[in-house]
Amino acid sequence: MQSKTVYITAGCMIPRAKMEKNGPTSIHELCQKLYLSEATMRRALSQLAGKGLVRRTHGGAERLKTFTNAGPFGNRISMQAAAKREIAFKAAQLVPDGSIVFLDQSSTAYHLAEALMEKRDLTVVTNNIEIARLLSQTSFRVHVSGGQLCSTARNCMVGEDAHQIFLSICADFAFFSTRSFSADGIISDCNRDEINVRNAMLKYAKCKVFLCDSSKFNTSAGYIQCALQDLDVFISEGNAASAYADAFPNIKCL
Repeated sequence: MQSKTVYITAGCMIPRAKMEKNGPTSIHELCQKLYLSEATMRRALSQLAGKGLVRRTHGGAERLKTFTNAGPFGNRISMQAAAKREIAFKAAQLVPDGSIVFLDQSSTAYHLAEALMEKRDLTVVTNNIEIARLLSQTSFRVHVSGGQLCSTARNCMVGEDAHQIFLSICADFAFFSTRSFSADGIISDCNRDEINVRNAMLKYAKCKVFLCDSSKFNTSAGYIQCALQDLDVFISEGNAASAYADAFPNIKCL
């Protein structure tokens, strides 16, 4: 399945497929494919490298398939935003009024929080301080975990104190996203502290829902969160998740 992901940066659009080959792609080659000047392309690639999406090489760049960091939350909110909003809309349809919902620290969960704001009588538990700020505009019961501010993702709380609230509540839904999703169904991320908080979220949740836009497909990160087969629902944009329906028949793919 070929991704239609488009990187939008430095005033131009770079389809991810243009960089999907073995080894780096040269600036000259990208300029020819995309009809851009070398100066514009260099600025675009520098911005993408700063967001952790590509690695700069001598005379070009290559798309990362193994990630060591997730990038700043403010950047992640705008990346693949249309896909994340579609995923959030699908996820929100699963949630009836009156539900107890866990939301992790991901930017996709933030988009879901926006989509849930029209619901009634929800209880939301999160370790994402930006989600808590957003939902302060609602009448929801909003619980924010304790813990310490994550050293890399400054929007969220981690550590043993952050685990405790999720281990003391039996949620109807746990919604989460990670940095990577491999072809064999392994879900992974860059930060072990965040992985551990999600493990607490998932332990007692009645319905475990993985939110993943297709730009993360066929990639890996340093720490394993879980396998797709351990979950209940897999949501991506368009029909992307349906490609995994045959391999994982116990999972609802939306």
